[in-house]
Amino acid sequence: MKSLKVKVTLTVIVVSVLFISGCSFNSSTSSDDNTGSNNNKQQETYTLSLGHVGTQSHSWHTTALEFAKQVEKESEGRLKIEVFPDGQLGGNLEMLQQIQMGDLDMGLISGAAHSPIVPEMAIENLPFAFAEHEDAYKAMDGELGDRLLDLLEEKGIHGLAWWEDGLFQITNNQYPIEKPEDLNGLKIRVPEIELRQDTFAALGADPVPMSFTELFSALQQEVVDGQTNAVPIVSSSNFDEVQEFLSIVNITWSSTLMEINLDKWNSLPEDLQNILSENAIKYRDIQRERIVTGEEKIIKELEESGMKVNFVENLTPFIKASQPVYDKYTDVFGKELMDLILNN
Repeated sequence: MKSLKVKVTLTVIVVSVLFISGCSFNSSTSSDDNTGSNNNKQQETYTLSLGHVGTQSHSWHTTALEFAKQVEKESEGRLKIEVFPDGQLGGNLEMLQQIQMGDLDMGLISGAAHSPIVPEMAIENLPFAFAEHEDAYKAMDGELGDRLLDLLEEKGIHGLAWWEDGLFQITNNQYPIEKPEDLNGLKIRVPEIELRQDTFAALGADPVPMSFTELFSALQQEVVDGQTNAVPIVSSSNFDEVQEFLSIVNITWSSTLMEINLDKWNSLPEDLQNILSENAIKYRDIQRERIVTGEEKIIKELEESGMKVNFVENLTPFIKASQPVYDKYTDVFGKELMDLILNN
């Protein structure tokens, strides 16, 4: 009987020791798993897609490739960006929808093209709001730009940096544009942005909304008489082949926003977020410089290719004619945002 008691006691002791050891082992494994998870997060690789409508010779594309290379270098290969130019993934509106849905990770999208989901984003396109590039930079890199990015974030998109499309001019195949009356009856292609349509309607033109990807063929087939874009786009898209006149009027300024799907952004480790943010701004400045320094050279090249270029010196009639646009959009954008853009 005594022997049986000893055996039972020993059994209890052995089971207790095993239970305690097992608990200790499981606790250690859990700690290792958490550490491993964190380490795996830091070692995981990511490949992001980035689309834009510019050609391969445009500064968006050349600068985006440099941006992607630097991001991959600084991340030691953990973050790669594949760049798709030429509207391969669609026009601005199509890519914007893809980014919202998460089908496309990143984009260089015209700021005003976001107006279907954030109406205030079109404010940068108010006619003659910015006389110079620097005026636009001050507004968009300051409080106005921050307010717009906050609104966009509510729609599932994180803005990284305001790159540049440029100051917009007018081309057509009829005659030089020197005063608003010269636009009367001209079919001018405009983006699918209501403010742009209203602007050209106020100036007397017949605005024709159309995706950029359809524009060259529309000019070639004379579906429209002319269009409005910055001179780098006129050159890189070969519009000089189908347009005879280029009128320098600085009718509006347009950004190109480097952006990323918000869920994708939140899924990235903090160090990769920092690399993306810092380089988006670094290469923003490089891309802007290329736009500004290239304008004079590009205009000369377009003249040499046969385009007739005229510089509109008296903008007062254009500004007066576009006043109804300001009257309408003060209610759309609100006084606070209007003050920010007018008092930049």
